Amino acid sequence: MISEWEMSYQKQCSKCKKIKFFSEFTKNKKGKFGLVSNCNECRKQYAAKYYEKNKEKISKKK
Repeated sequence: MISEWEMSYQKQCSKCKKIKFFSEFTKNKKGKFGLVSNCNECRKQYAAKYYEKNKEKISKKK
């Protein structure tokens, strides 16, 4: 459940440059506001691209 506090504050994603609610960012104690700089959507896209480029490398680790 999203708290009222998370819905009332916003920040700009460093990748897509869109202004989004805090609830759309992953928590990170070291980051500004305690959040990572990229929104969850951009992080998900990056992870998918990384996996496609490095499929063999990743499957060898398992």
